[in-house]
Amino acid sequence: MDHLHLVYEDEILKLFWDTQARYHIAEWHGAVKGDKLRTSAYACVNASRTRPSKLWLADATDVGLLDSSDQTWMVDDFYPRLARNGVQHVAFVVPEKTLVHIPVKRMNKAYGEKGSIEFQYHPTREAAAAWLASHEH
Repeated sequence: MDHLHLVYEDEILKLFWDTQARYHIAEWHGAVKGDKLRTSAYACVNASRTRPSKLWLADATDVGLLDSSDQTWMVDDFYPRLARNGVQHVAFVVPEKTLVHIPVKRMNKAYGEKGSIEFQYHPTREAAAAWLASHEH
């Protein structure tokens, strides 16, 4: 794990820069909502501007479901900011049992069609990293 450089940390987010893979890894924890979500998400936006990469890994294995207003904010505000900073591929790590309940298709449809980010969902970090590796060039 020597290649992971901690960029930002608060009670719901640990954000790393992977010096080997050359992308950010956002580990989300607990109740991710409202102002706390926005503060942490803006740290991600700032990091994507400081260390640009078209790849991003978001580990949400330890997160509850987002409420609809936070989902809307992510689609209308957060993802467009990441896209403007060059992010093109986001790999989400979510447990299989959660995946069925997440309105994934709706988020992809809401942002994926009008935006430039491809979202992909994986049950493990290894699978997410492998998918991102296939988009390096």
